[in-house]
Amino acid sequence: RGLGDVYKRQIFAHSFSIIHYTMIEKQWYKVGGYSFCITVDSIPNLLETLTNCHPFRISEEEAKSTDETIFNLAIKESIQKPIFTGKFIVQFEGEGIYLDLYESTNGEQIFAISMQKRSIALLKLEQNSPKASLILAAGLNHQQQTFAINNTLMLLYAIHTACKNALLIHASVIACKNHGYIFLGKSGTGKSTHSQLWLQHIEQSYLLNDDNPVIRLHNNEVIVYGTPWSGKTPCYRNESMPLGGIVRLSQYPENKIERLTGAAAYAAIAPSASAIRWKQEYAEGLHSTLSKIVSHIGIYHLQCRPDKEAALLCYETISK
Repeated sequence: RGLGDVYKRQIFAHSFSIIHYTMIEKQWYKVGGYSFCITVDSIPNLLETLTNCHPFRISEEEAKSTDETIFNLAIKESIQKPIFTGKFIVQFEGEGIYLDLYESTNGEQIFAISMQKRSIALLKLEQNSPKASLILAAGLNHQQQTFAINNTLMLLYAIHTACKNALLIHASVIACKNHGYIFLGKSGTGKSTHSQLWLQHIEQSYLLNDDNPVIRLHNNEVIVYGTPWSGKTPCYRNESMPLGGIVRLSQYPENKIERLTGAAAYAAIAPSASAIRWKQEYAEGLHSTLSKIVSHIGIYHLQCRPDKEAALLCYETISK
């Protein structure tokens, strides 16, 4: 009887293992007019924890009616430490994140994702395909999982829209009277501070996104979109509107603003665009999109103090 019980327990454990590791969740999302799909293998309720993405959920039928599904991301958890070989290409460094790009012998692109210098995930991009897979290290907490997933989604979005007249940009966006106004600049310049001044002193203003909006040229009009990625400010509005202007900020003892043209306008916004430039087609697509935006939208440089007068000067100038 003892051997029989052991055998039955082994069968039950084996069956449970199969059920657990074949559990699949799938969800479509739409950001900036483009849809993408996330599939999760055997990590219960992971998609429910991505609350920043919830306002952008769509059905499979709606996804098929959008311009196109730009990528499909499969997420699973590693049972053991992932092993890969490849040629190191470049490292990208941001706020608490490191992305090391490698290329395998068959042309597959692989990103090693680190959070505060701890390796937490591998992202694999199939060559000439919208398919990608994210392998999360075992034992990650909720913060580490969502950190890896959101940075992966931003990276994939930037890659797959690089040649589609769309741009993921590091900026803060205020919506006011049915138009969006983008404020950008180096970290610490005061983008969020200037947005707050608009909220306090400009009527009918509200925050659309505080870190990574999407700009898209669509039907010969430049549109700004809210996204699931808003930095430290939880502002995830699934809204879009015509872009009224782009303002590069710099701190200064007095308030003054000037409109930029040509190369100066291009140079004002290029540093804030997602840096997808390691392949020629990405770089050319990014250049084309930036050039079209500059030719359609007013680009300004605001040298300012963090005060009410700066917000009023900016609004009165660019809203015209």
